[in-house]
Amino acid sequence: MPVEVAKSASQRRSEGMCQALRERICLLHYPPGHRLSEEELAREFKVSRTPVRHALAQLEIEKLIDRRHGAGTFVTRLDLDALEQVIRFRMRLAELIGDLDPLPPGAEHVEALRACGRRLQAIVDEPDLHAFARINLDYFLTVTSLIGNPSLRDVSERLFYQTARMWIVGLPELDWRAMVAKVIREIDEVKHAMELGDMHAVGLICRNYISMNLMLLLREERSRAGEAGAAGARVDIRRRAR
Repeated sequence: MPVEVAKSASQRRSEGMCQALRERICLLHYPPGHRLSEEELAREFKVSRTPVRHALAQLEIEKLIDRRHGAGTFVTRLDLDALEQVIRFRMRLAELIGDLDPLPPGAEHVEALRACGRRLQAIVDEPDLHAFARINLDYFLTVTSLIGNPSLRDVSERLFYQTARMWIVGLPELDWRAMVAKVIREIDEVKHAMELGDMHAVGLICRNYISMNLMLLLREERSRAGEAGAAGARVDIRRRAR
């Protein structure tokens, strides 16, 4: 019996640490390429290295970190081409939110979304990437807390953490005010659907905004690729002219 209790406590420590590290990666406190130290994490969380290794092993499975033999453990870098299919899968999963045993939204969920909207309004004129990322995460967790199907909730959360950074990293190159306004609209639409008790509509709204975000990222990526190609062509022309 004591062994089971100890194991359960160890699991809780690893899971808590894992979630804390996920959020740090998602909120860009640990940016892509950041090196993680087992020793420093063990000291910070006041645990042995064993729970740290368990947490890092889970994050590696979720593709949030890359453990390189002889080099260390690093936060994975972002590649839109690699993540595009994951984002498209997230779109499909969002459609299921209202179909697989959704939980009834309560006044506390509506108030949580209302608070997210107020926090976004406060940073419209003062760009703050970390604050935006935190609000976006809180909004997502409010919605997923109403997913009644454990498997759907687990997969949805894991894929969110894989892809959310892509949008945050790309945000400085987009129209800040327009993007914040878009998220405020999304939250307002989801809040209205929750007030009506329509979780099917909640899923469809989330799905549509994931799709729009993907299209924005792809458009920006193509624009950058086009500019890089044009710059390369200009360099080539200059070389030929010499």
